[in-house]
Amino acid sequence: MPEPTDPHALPDDASLDAFLARAQWPQPRPEVMARLDAVIDAGMREAAPVRRMRLGQLPWLVAAAAAAVVLLGLGLWLGRNLGTSRETQPVAEAPENPGERMALPGPAVARHADLPGRPPTQLELATVALIRKQQAAQRDDPRAEVPSPGIAVAPEPEVTDPVAALAKLPPAMREARLVEMLLDSSLPPEQWGAAAASVRPQTLERLLLDPAQANGPVFLAALVLNPDPSAPGVLVRAMDARPEQVRLAVARAAPGSPAVLGLAGVLSDPSVERRQKAARLLAASDDPAVYAVLAGRLRAPALRREALLVLLSSESPEARLYVRRAERDPVLRAIAQSLRAQGLVPERQEGRVDSVVL
Repeated sequence: MPEPTDPHALPDDASLDAFLARAQWPQPRPEVMARLDAVIDAGMREAAPVRRMRLGQLPWLVAAAAAAVVLLGLGLWLGRNLGTSRETQPVAEAPENPGERMALPGPAVARHADLPGRPPTQLELATVALIRKQQAAQRDDPRAEVPSPGIAVAPEPEVTDPVAALAKLPPAMREARLVEMLLDSSLPPEQWGAAAASVRPQTLERLLLDPAQANGPVFLAALVLNPDPSAPGVLVRAMDARPEQVRLAVARAAPGSPAVLGLAGVLSDPSVERRQKAARLLAASDDPAVYAVLAGRLRAPALRREALLVLLSSESPEARLYVRRAERDPVLRAIAQSLRAQGLVPERQEGRVDSVVL
């Protein structure tokens, strides 16, 4: 009776070949093959641009690598031939006659023991030799100024104006120095006038409003020369602290002083009090330029009242002449009578016009 066959036993090669020969493999369905072909075609289409892009970049990569190699070789060649040229010393040869003394090599053109690091180039050696030559020339003549090699040193302009020399100082220090110059009686008139025109009117106002300040006339004399547009307003405000000194400064001001002429603009100020103070100050001036400005304002209907107030308050012969001519006009004569009736201008006594009463 034969032994039962073990289902887990491995078959031999002959039986496996016979089994495979008898086996029949099922054919795949057409729709499965079509789906497989579609997947393969889609993958090929997606991979095609990537392959083309990589193939297109290949020439550029090769060119970049070649350029890098050329640049590296050029840099090495330049560093070897230009940056590391060494200074050679002549070699001493033995004399033919042993009794003669061997000649030693001559010294180098320029020593470079004080140049640490690599040996110097020919340009550096020439620069060191030039510097030493200039230093030797300066030792012979200490007054000679030796510029650096290759650098043209322009001489600094000599500053003779002390006001211009203060331009580089900080603002606060510059203002303090200008005030000191105003109090310097030994300063030439042109330099004093430059300092007066450069100091800020706000600085002068702060000094003038200080009751303990004893140099008020000096600062007022500087204020009338100041061309700043705010200077006339400072004059008007200083009348509250120093009325007599301000009137005297205006009366003594040089013809064409900017702050005095600027008082004509204050005659149009919205404040009545400021207009009257400006008129009182202008009445103290005998500047022909002031009369020319007032004559122009007399022709403007909106400006003639304050201009006429200045002329009526002045005691100068020129102002009386302007008043006599103005009173020939009925409108101006009526304005003059109104100013007198308000008590701003007293009646003339013995051919003179008294000061305006505010």
